[in-house]
Amino acid sequence: MEGPQITIVAMDGSEVCRLAMTPALSVLGVKEHLSHVTGAHVAEQDLVFSEDMGMMNDSTLLSQTCSESVTATVVYTGGQCVLLTAKTTSLENQSRIRDIENILKGRGVNFEAIDGSDPANLDLRSQLFEISSRHAEYPQVFLRGRTGHYTFLGAHAEVQQANEVSAMLKEHPELRENPEAARSTFEHLFRSCTSMVS
Repeated sequence: MEGPQITIVAMDGSEVCRLAMTPALSVLGVKEHLSHVTGAHVAEQDLVFSEDMGMMNDSTLLSQTCSESVTATVVYTGGQCVLLTAKTTSLENQSRIRDIENILKGRGVNFEAIDGSDPANLDLRSQLFEISSRHAEYPQVFLRGRTGHYTFLGAHAEVQQANEVSAMLKEHPELRENPEAARSTFEHLFRSCTSMVS
């Protein structure tokens, strides 16, 4: 592909797709392409561009906003938080599962727990492992959109780190002005969960 492009990445940084930036390509056009690629409805998608690109809505033509290649993160909105757990797993994984359950409950996030060690859930577990690219690691947290599309949010380390960043920003509110710190918070990681209590 030659010329300016838009690269769409998931919240974990993995590339979802890449499009040529044509004169007629709008934000909505990108979302429609994503819908074909991922199966997620256009209404469930939000594209996050770098702050220097300003506000954009679905009708914004990308060629009028930027002349160089850009990257946007797709965020799936309005979904249910799903926690992949396992009743039959190592003691270390069991400890991590309890830790994340406590963090989610303490933060007011309602979640559906799915036991990946239950034979009835093997197909779903395999699908979730494929999405996260992390096999036999528990717990893992996903966002399930209204159309049933799953997005990997993180595992124990990511959720714990986001929780710690939020606690640090609570103690040092002046750090909230740092965009990287703000994007590393628990609230940012779980912003798309409709089950999150504000």
